[in-house]
Amino acid sequence: MLRIDDLEIRGYKIYQDTDKFCFGLDAVILANFILSEEKKDFYMMDLCTGNGIIPFITYAKRNVDVKIMGIDIDKEQINLANKSIEINKKIDKKINSDIQFLNGDINDMVSIDSYYNFKTKFDVVSCNPPYIKKGSGIENENSKLNYAKHEIYINFEKICEITNFLLKSNKSFYIVHRSDRLSEIFRILKKNNLEPKKIQFIYPNINKKSNLVLIKATKNAREGIIVKEPIIVFDENGEFTSKVLKIYGK
Repeated sequence: MLRIDDLEIRGYKIYQDTDKFCFGLDAVILANFILSEEKKDFYMMDLCTGNGIIPFITYAKRNVDVKIMGIDIDKEQINLANKSIEINKKIDKKINSDIQFLNGDINDMVSIDSYYNFKTKFDVVSCNPPYIKKGSGIENENSKLNYAKHEIYINFEKICEITNFLLKSNKSFYIVHRSDRLSEIFRILKKNNLEPKKIQFIYPNINKKSNLVLIKATKNAREGIIVKEPIIVFDENGEFTSKVLKIYGK
């Protein structure tokens, strides 16, 4: 079922199809993580963009000028993202030129680049990738949910290869991923000239282990990593903590 959700940021809205994959807290936190680190104007590519939630939050909350491309293999999700551009033109007439969504398979990014003729490499690449390895975990009967959660069409290693291709030297790649895959993630990042520079662990609550981690990796950077203060999602009453409420702008 198609619905329009209020992002509660300057009046921006986003289309979602509730029969498919809808965005969650991880996408919201990732967009805020990007904005906490990027203090100058930037040109951004969001891989596996879905309905464009990360580009829309990043754009709506920006403190600097940004231009964003988002790409996804699911044409229906890209159509939703483009519908969201149209509805948000009432808020900001520039959004139509500042955000662009592409339907394509990023496994063939070199050909996509040749077709779209990107004018420059990107200052920022972001991705909220499928977390679960192909063949592991319980798959959903809804194939659209499977590709969003499982590494069916794309895996993390390929995402990092593509990021290395797209990203300017000394510019950064931002991801949210599963904490239990951290050693593998670091190995793959380094293999593709992406040096982990900052990480931030996310905990469901104070009594549970971290399930997600935010990572900033910089292309061709020196070694050296900062571990930021963790994010605890729920307090002892099952309510969002003050930090999460602040991320949501409340």
